[in-house]
Amino acid sequence: VLADVLAVFGDDPGLHWDELADRLAGRWPDRWADLTGEAMSAQLRSHGVPSVMVSTAGSKSRGCRRVAVEREASR
Repeated sequence: VLADVLAVFGDDPGLHWDELADRLAGRWPDRWADLTGEAMSAQLRSHGVPSVMVSTAGSKSRGCRRVAVEREASR
């Protein structure tokens, strides 16, 4: 999960849960086609990645920061 998430993060420092789910589904539809933002949040939180407020493209919503995913992936 963490490796897939890092692969779709791009240069963004943070992503909203729905955007992250959309990117995963777009890149690997066979694995992530039915993923929702809520399910993505639950999966990453179970790996120690916190849900935080993220501002992207002028919109604020809950999501995660790339540094948090990188930290958990390195453990």
